[in-house]
Amino acid sequence: MGTAKNNRKKILVAGEVILDIAPAFLGEPVESLDERLVPGRAMLMGRCSVYAGAMGNTALAVKRLGGSPILAGRIGDDLFGKVFRHLMEEQEVENILTVDAEADTPYSIGLAVPGIDRMFLYYPDAAWRFTGREVSDKLLEEACILHFGYPMAMKKMYEKKGKKTTALLQRGKQKGVITSMDFCFIDEMEEGPHQDWKEILKNAGPYLDIFAPSIEELMYYIDRERYQYLKEGEGEFLENMDLWKDVEKLADYLLGLGIKIVVIKCGVKGIYLKTSSGDSIRQLTERLPICEEEWSGRYLFQSAYLVEQVASAAGAGDVTIAAFLLALEKGFGPEISLKLAAKAGARCVMSYDSYSNLVPLEELLKEID
Repeated sequence: MGTAKNNRKKILVAGEVILDIAPAFLGEPVESLDERLVPGRAMLMGRCSVYAGAMGNTALAVKRLGGSPILAGRIGDDLFGKVFRHLMEEQEVENILTVDAEADTPYSIGLAVPGIDRMFLYYPDAAWRFTGREVSDKLLEEACILHFGYPMAMKKMYEKKGKKTTALLQRGKQKGVITSMDFCFIDEMEEGPHQDWKEILKNAGPYLDIFAPSIEELMYYIDRERYQYLKEGEGEFLENMDLWKDVEKLADYLLGLGIKIVVIKCGVKGIYLKTSSGDSIRQLTERLPICEEEWSGRYLFQSAYLVEQVASAAGAGDVTIAAFLLALEKGFGPEISLKLAAKAGARCVMSYDSYSNLVPLEELLKEID
């Protein structure tokens, strides 16, 4: 650990917030969807669970891990918005949510039919109206880290080559926070996937300290041709991927844009980390209690922790980055930070929601090898 030079402790989580609705399907696994979803017929279902998704999920994870999150986003003045705020208040997560009387609170309905890959029906309305100004200067001045997600889900944040995303990150840097960002998949019917994400990242890169996408998301937005090749090959995407050829190549590309710490989540394989060196890392040590020698010019891979049974992988990526950011705020080195992130992700997939199985970072430390 390094010496703390910043007494700010809060992690400001900002961007898309969404109410996740998950009805439970009953019965044995099926081979095709039409075996279970039959038009004109009523279907007996199990319990319906409701969760705070997207950045709400990340904020909840930070809280359960023992951190001090603040959540900033945009919701509608409606029932779903009230439920979302209740979920935050129930877990004592500080939230500064902009209520838009002209918008609807984003929601998703997860369909997890036994034997069939999960599907999501979603409506992003209020997220499309997010501009970055929901994150006030006052909030930035209180925070140690600003974590932003997901720009492709918010029209105003990817328009004009991501001008508002760059502006938010730049304003964060001006206010002295460490900036972080994550990606996600969205429906190709939306405009988000069809933007020039190389150009958007090029503009944002100089103001982005930490970038933490999954390998599939990153390749989809940065190297669509390679993504399609791996996706269409025999076996699963992660099986076809070359860990060093594919992952390290993309990490080097991102570091070349000015991003200082690249964390690439590789699902059941683990987590890859690569950092810049010199002045770039030195700047981070002025805001975080980390050691320059430990973090400068590093590349590491942390294998995923095995779990006996996966209940749900929903939100695992959000939980993983939440643990990593909190480890940085606490001043841990890269090896321990990656282990904590991987262990938090493993704990996440063992429960149907993303956060109830999490424990404070101090307890998580006892579980890592």
